[in-house]
Amino acid sequence: MSISSEPPTLTNRHSFWAAGRRHSWVIPCLILCGIALTFNFSGYPLLDPDEGRNAEVAREIAVSGSFVVPRLNGVPYLDKPILYFAAGAASMKLLGATVFAARLPSLLFTVATLVLVGWFGNRLFGTTAAWTAVIATASMPFTLAYSRTVIFDSALTFFVLLALSTFYIAIDAVGRSEVKPADPQPHNATGAEQPEVRAVTPKGRKWQGWTTLAWTAMACGVLTKGPIALALPLMIAIPFA
Repeated sequence: MSISSEPPTLTNRHSFWAAGRRHSWVIPCLILCGIALTFNFSGYPLLDPDEGRNAEVAREIAVSGSFVVPRLNGVPYLDKPILYFAAGAASMKLLGATVFAARLPSLLFTVATLVLVGWFGNRLFGTTAAWTAVIATASMPFTLAYSRTVIFDSALTFFVLLALSTFYIAIDAVGRSEVKPADPQPHNATGAEQPEVRAVTPKGRKWQGWTTLAWTAMACGVLTKGPIALALPLMIAIPFA
């Protein structure tokens, strides 16, 4: 399926939200999903062992101000990379060392994932499919669980999905690149016309920006949970290309 590599226009963005209001099922479903994602968000203590450990690592980063090497009980903790811990530490610096602050990054990454699902779905299949995908994703048990847990999976999901969607757009842009003669070709000494040299127009080079964004997303994923964020997108994108 071919898609446009142009960014959505203001009209398209308005039509996306207008379509959401036009379908009577969208707003009630969004309200229910919002309640499910946030209900009793910080009303119960951190769960052992993962939440307590990860929140403590983030707290120590917030206290020490060292956003390079995560530490647990003052000792370097190298079981996972720094990015998610740093997000938790930033949240605690702003809101204090609370359960809400510890869980907030997971919720924000989940919301970012839902926005990405809507944007990409609208780009490929239109507004109705995009809203359906957003609500389906938001209502999944794992989405609901990871959005309120101090664990890495919500961030990993966002970065992997961002890498896959931008790889898709880049591959599609390469397939639709406009190619034209670079310059009129002179004849050689024998009078035969030289082989035509063709060049990709600037429009066809937009894949480079999307590819850069995909690799950036994978790098952030690696800094969140390790090489799995590199392997998953490439295992899908390379055969697709």
